Amino acid sequence: MGGHSHWSTIKRQKGASDAKRGQLFTKLSKEITVAAREGGGDPNANPRLRLAIDKARENNMAADTIKRAIDRGAGGAEAEALVEATFEGYGPGGVAILLQVVTDNRNRTVSEIRTTLARNGGNLGEAGSVAWQFDSVGFIALDADDADPDELALAAIDAGADRVHACALGVGERSGNTPMEILLVNLNLAGLSDRNLTSLPEYCRVVSEACGVPIPFNYPVVGADSFRTATGVHAAAVAKAMGKEDIWLADRVYCGVPASMVGREQGIEIGPMSGEHNVRTWLSKHGIDSHPAFIEKILAAAKRSDRILSEEEIQRMIRVMRLRLGMGQTMVTDSDLELLMPAAPAHPGPGVRR
Repeated sequence: MGGHSHWSTIKRQKGASDAKRGQLFTKLSKEITVAAREGGGDPNANPRLRLAIDKARENNMAADTIKRAIDRGAGGAEAEALVEATFEGYGPGGVAILLQVVTDNRNRTVSEIRTTLARNGGNLGEAGSVAWQFDSVGFIALDADDADPDELALAAIDAGADRVHACALGVGERSGNTPMEILLVNLNLAGLSDRNLTSLPEYCRVVSEACGVPIPFNYPVVGADSFRTATGVHAAAVAKAMGKEDIWLADRVYCGVPASMVGREQGIEIGPMSGEHNVRTWLSKHGIDSHPAFIEKILAAAKRSDRILSEEEIQRMIRVMRLRLGMGQTMVTDSDLELLMPAAPAHPGPGVRR
């Protein structure tokens, strides 16, 4: 009984596999036959036939079967019964659909398409009802391997593609995981478009919440770590540009993507790798006077720390120093400020950077 059961399982699985293969071979044979009828039986002079033959070989169709399909098309015997037809209609939600089919019975095909669309909330339209929304431009498939999908999309645009597909945060498989936000920014930077991207971070935030896909801290453009630095040399470059009232330069001097393009701004923070420019810029942004004592003590506290100081910590230090200076105490010791700093975590978070 065990052997009988095993044979039944194999027979059932093989039958299903053979049925699928038969359907595929039938489709490929029809394409070869129609291509041979339309452009002749020589693959070297008929690109459509050559492509159809390549597809058949990729799916392991026998050479004899391919030859018979070509002969039918070139000889006109069975090929006369096959016709190409285009149908137009609407799918669920009013989505326009353009169907290009090969059939040996147009009336039967019309009935099947009408029924299929109707059962799924659509309907078959008249000739010309949706065709005006489509352009025949061709289809190119590439073996991307480990290539960057964003780089491939840009290469396609440089080569003349007028439409590319992507999705927010690279979520999904139909678009090749090309991140929409990165592609849009690169298109603007390359001068291929001039879209207003100031709402891009909000768009990504909504998608992140709706899909349950968190945005990594260091994710480009829309991540929390983008456009912020606690390094002294970077802050100095931004501060000098701002000192010359050159906002355009300040937005680009250390970052390849201008923060203003996506509705954000360059963030200068204070940490162990900071310099005086970090403190001065931070104080100026928060409307606080750059008192020498403030700069000296805040920078000293940052140097002793192993992470970026939070706004709350800096504000507490400023309040203490203002109180002491207001009471005529010109000296504020480092130990006075150490009491305001919470103990450093055992494993510093993402604030430790650059």
